[in-house]
Amino acid sequence: MKALKEETGLPIHFHTHETSGIPAASALAAINAGCDAVDGALDAMSGLTSQPNPSSIAAALASSERDTGLSLEWLYEASMYWEGVRRR
Repeated sequence: MKALKEETGLPIHFHTHETSGIPAASALAAINAGCDAVDGALDAMSGLTSQPNPSSIAAALASSERDTGLSLEWLYEASMYWEGVRRR
C-alpha cells in the first residue's frame, strides 16, 4: 500500500468480498497501511459475494486517528431498514 501510494501519488481504494472469511480484517490492515477508502455493505447486505460490513470496521477504528465518524447506531438502523426490504 505504502509503495503504491508513494509511486503513483494517487488515493488507494480497497475492494474485497466476504468469500475469504476475513475481509474486515483485510480492510483494517489496508487502512492501517494507508489505504484511503474501502468498500463495505451494510450488515443486512454483507456476506458471501458482497463486501464486509462497515459496522465492524467503524467500531474497530472508533477513537483512532482513522475514526470513520460513522454512527454505529445509524449503521444499525440503516441495516435494519434494508433487512426489511430484502424480505420483500
